[in-house]
Amino acid sequence: MKIYPSIDIYQGRIVRLKKGDFSRYTEYAKSIYQVVTEFEDAGASYLHVIDLDGARFGRARHQSKILEILKTSSLKVQVGGGIRTFDDASLLLDEGADRVVLGSALFTNPELFTQLLNRFGPERLTISIDCQRNSDGDFNVVYNGWQSQSNKTVWEFIDALGQNDGLRFLCTDIVCDGMAQGSNVDLYGKICQARPSVRLQASGGVSDLVEVQTLIDLGVESCVVGRAFYEGSMRLEEIFSVGGDLDA
Repeated sequence: MKIYPSIDIYQGRIVRLKKGDFSRYTEYAKSIYQVVTEFEDAGASYLHVIDLDGARFGRARHQSKILEILKTSSLKVQVGGGIRTFDDASLLLDEGADRVVLGSALFTNPELFTQLLNRFGPERLTISIDCQRNSDGDFNVVYNGWQSQSNKTVWEFIDALGQNDGLRFLCTDIVCDGMAQGSNVDLYGKICQARPSVRLQASGGVSDLVEVQTLIDLGVESCVVGRAFYEGSMRLEEIFSVGGDLDA
């Protein structure tokens, strides 16, 4: 399993939101570049970086910081947040990002996906499925920094795009996000069982090594971990003992 330690940038600092709520966040005092170095020293191969201001306001706000990470880090970096145009995405990919994450742009600028697919191929794209349980008990995709709910279910979203080999789907139940109390393992299990060809990234509340092993057993390809690293309930060095980065 690929393990993506996460750096979420909000107002220039590393934070973790709780349940996608911009008024509820924890700020961590370490500098962005210090944390990147710590992840590298611990043996990480991958990194997940999100421009939260970009996600919230619809345009990249911390591009210079992210470009500096790409320039100085040896990690394979997946970048998201506020990527709404071809120029935004292609700059990051041309400057060394391993993958870019598309979410809101699939609603606001749907032709962007086709443009990037044709230029870079599915292996350089990750589709964000931030989701929230609806009144029917299913999950609808949310976007625009988790502020807007679409009428698309997780299943409809996957089926519309999942025929593209190499594409990844980053799925986050925002009720679990940033809580470090466990992710929606049940949802991930259902996706892996019903759509076994989907390359799934789990995110949102991954809390301990037991859960990581459960995700591996379910067939989840990779997972993003944030608060659990920052607050000490998991250490990167330990996570490799249960299969981290086996296919790095």
